[in-house]
Amino acid sequence: MKSLKQVQRSMGWLLLLFLFLEPQAWSASARLTLYVTYELKDVPLTTEKIWEVDPKIKNAHHRTWALRHHAILFALKAVPSQRGGFGVLAREVRSTAMGYVRGAGPWYQSWEQFDCRGKLNSWFAQPAGAERALSFSADLWAKLLREKLSELETLFSQIRTSSEAQALDRGEVVFKDWLNGVETTWNQQSNRLARAEEWKYYLETARSSGFCQAAKPVAPIEPPSPSSMMEPVVGSPPAFPALLARAPARLWNGLFSIRTTVGIAGRNLNGRFLVDSSAQTSQISPEWLEAQGIQPALIYASKSSVEPVQRSGIWQSTRRLARRVRVDRVEVSGLSLPLREFLLAETQFFNPPETVGSCCDGVLGLDFLRLYPMEFRGSSPPEIQIWPREGFRGVEGAEWTEISELSSGELASSCSLVLSGESSPSSSDLKLEGVSWDLASEKGLQIHTPWRSQWEPILSSKKRSGTTQMVCDGRVMATKMTPSWAEAPGGPSDEGLLTEKEPAMSLGQGLLAQGRFTLDLPHGRIWFAPGTLPLREKLKNTSGLSLTYALEDRERVLRVQSVAAQSPASGLLREGLKSGTVITQVDSRPAEEMDQWEVNQRLAGVYGSQVTLQWETKKGLKLSVLRLNARGSGSASK
Repeated sequence: MKSLKQVQRSMGWLLLLFLFLEPQAWSASARLTLYVTYELKDVPLTTEKIWEVDPKIKNAHHRTWALRHHAILFALKAVPSQRGGFGVLAREVRSTAMGYVRGAGPWYQSWEQFDCRGKLNSWFAQPAGAERALSFSADLWAKLLREKLSELETLFSQIRTSSEAQALDRGEVVFKDWLNGVETTWNQQSNRLARAEEWKYYLETARSSGFCQAAKPVAPIEPPSPSSMMEPVVGSPPAFPALLARAPARLWNGLFSIRTTVGIAGRNLNGRFLVDSSAQTSQISPEWLEAQGIQPALIYASKSSVEPVQRSGIWQSTRRLARRVRVDRVEVSGLSLPLREFLLAETQFFNPPETVGSCCDGVLGLDFLRLYPMEFRGSSPPEIQIWPREGFRGVEGAEWTEISELSSGELASSCSLVLSGESSPSSSDLKLEGVSWDLASEKGLQIHTPWRSQWEPILSSKKRSGTTQMVCDGRVMATKMTPSWAEAPGGPSDEGLLTEKEPAMSLGQGLLAQGRFTLDLPHGRIWFAPGTLPLREKLKNTSGLSLTYALEDRERVLRVQSVAAQSPASGLLREGLKSGTVITQVDSRPAEEMDQWEVNQRLAGVYGSQVTLQWETKKGLKLSVLRLNARGSGSASK
């Protein structure tokens, strides 16, 4: 048996050996190891499968491949720091990636549809090319992880906290932020580079197979319509579909706003948010937050940097920048939404006296709209109905056209504006291609500025006899439109959606709000209720009566601005109505409770063929009926 001294001597050597080896062991583990695996799955990809594979993918209805990937950190451990306190060390990062490709279908083309001129397009695809792009994207993911691994090591080496628990928490946050950075870079590069690699494969295959021979005449290829390359709508809508939420809306000049609850620091803030399809990221007003006792600077998102603010109908300038803030929860009519970041930007768009109150506290943008199919109902009462996205097929008899998200931040379709019945110039000169859908534009149809010089003389010509129509997939979507022109308020340096040459035009609520429509971005469709098409412009005020609001002693007052002679309203002149008269009621509604937009709608006949007016006279209140379908036929009644 060993003596006590021998045991102590052995323990001492073991302790010295441990002290010598342990730092070396952890020093070695400071160099992170990366393990990456990739597998091509045999499960056919569908539009709805993409939501599960990668919910960040835009335009899932046109993707022929998708990559599901994630990365986790192994053996994260808090260790004493040589400078005092605790740091962290980790052993390895493991990443798994799984690829999916669509099966046979209309999204693939034959070699007869390949453009031998070699010009890359967005629509030609074949299964082998999709697999090539997928493999390239997986390799790019592994490459970025490998390149950024040393950056993660450096970030870990800079951690020093007062406790082990704090060190571990900080290490987890650092890894998450690092991984988000890799994800962002991959998202920015993957589609573009993978498509280039896919196109390179098509060119090599076409040339090596002899399909694109040098002596062969090269003719332009007519691309298939985007709608024809989508999954077909199968089956009938369910008889009683489960509605996720019914959000009562208020219209501001025809634009939708809904109540939204935002959770911040344990508090629930309830505000009114405008729905804007041209805003890529939802926005929140700093003034509104401060009025609720929330300091915006305290909720900045991690690594928050300034970025451009994009809105509908407002010219985007490089001077309009905003930071991101992070919130705890977002809810609309009891439906919890996975929105956690907003751009901090001013969102006051409507104010008295034209409107009863002010709007808005924020903006719900594309990150909101792409979550579910959303049905917009502008009739009384206005509302937005939110439907489940799985298996959504619209109401029975509804018509649809394809809709996609562009890199510029617009929702667009391959529609054409045509002037039918024109004898000259040629029909090709009388067609504009591409329309963007603008849910926060009060206009009907706007033609973008690059086309003004060519089209304004044609559309303003008194000799023009043709009918203006918008055609999508061979269907007339809108007719008898009066296009307007986008105006830049600040000069040639202004830029924005209305300066884009492609698409050539924008269609807003001036046309869309004529009936029910459903924006189904998860499936890449916009649906129109039966009987809605073709869309037509809203009725215009041709009564000859102009009413306008003004602020007088801090009160909103509706006054007569003018009464045109030889108009339906001219008969009211005999009843004592004149410029400056104060209108107290319109169709039995108190004038102070109405917006300018609603008053104009009533005078245009949207609510019926007559309008009841009440106004002040020296002898008291007077009531009269303005009949809109007869010239000079206003009549009084007591």
